[in-house]
Amino acid sequence: MRQINKNKIQMWYATYRASEEIYKTDEEGNKIVSYIDTSVTPPVVYYEVEGETSEGYNAPVSFFGNIAYSGGDSQVTEFGISTADYEANVTVSRNSLPIAEQDLIYLHTPLVDADGYALESDADYRVIRVHPTINEDKYLLVKVQK
Repeated sequence: MRQINKNKIQMWYATYRASEEIYKTDEEGNKIVSYIDTSVTPPVVYYEVEGETSEGYNAPVSFFGNIAYSGGDSQVTEFGISTADYEANVTVSRNSLPIAEQDLIYLHTPLVDADGYALESDADYRVIRVHPTINEDKYLLVKVQK
């Protein structure tokens, strides 16, 4: 079934960002080599590490989609999950968003930190399942505890 524009509302998503190492660089922007292990084939190059970024969520991105609220004491299962296990679901056109499990959904303009990253504590929902169909992607959501 295709998405009806008048049923869509504006929301925001923030994708999960894992921690990454930050490498020292020279004046030209090349990583500085710390050690080359020639005892293995092919040789492994190790670079000098300056620090590490903390894990968290990327900057929020606006999108439009349909949201349906569900949950409760019903015993109906959808995709192997009882409707009591989630509070809402969002549907969007197939392959239109890069949302995955553990990403955040905001129903209001999200707050961001000084670096522009999304604040998890301000989110309304967390994605617990992603279910693609022929024409749509469906995201099952649970409330974020505040």
